[in-house]
Amino acid sequence: MPNPALTRYIPACIAIAILAPILSGCAGAYIDRRREAKDGQLAYVGQSQPNRPSICYNSLTSTPQEVAALAQKVCDETGTKAVPVKGEALDCTAFYPSRVTYQCVSTADAAARGFQY
Repeated sequence: MPNPALTRYIPACIAIAILAPILSGCAGAYIDRRREAKDGQLAYVGQSQPNRPSICYNSLTSTPQEVAALAQKVCDETGTKAVPVKGEALDCTAFYPSRVTYQCVSTADAAARGFQY
């Protein structure tokens, strides 16, 4: 007969064993794009484009600053600034359910929209 004092911990141990790997994969954010070769041409697959990065993130594990920094990293490739234009909930994957889309604009345009860099 199992020890009753130990059996009460079994459900908690099972829950931790199941949830730990799942929740550890939820941290961070990612750019929703892939580059695939089609007929010798480089094609983007996903919401992001070079001048319009789309970031999927989990609001429980990512800060707005981390998401904005990831978008700015994409815009840095073209020497522009990332300005948010649209946010959506439940639009990406189960672990990264939120999406925010940015527009890469010149520094002057970003300042005109009220963004300081």
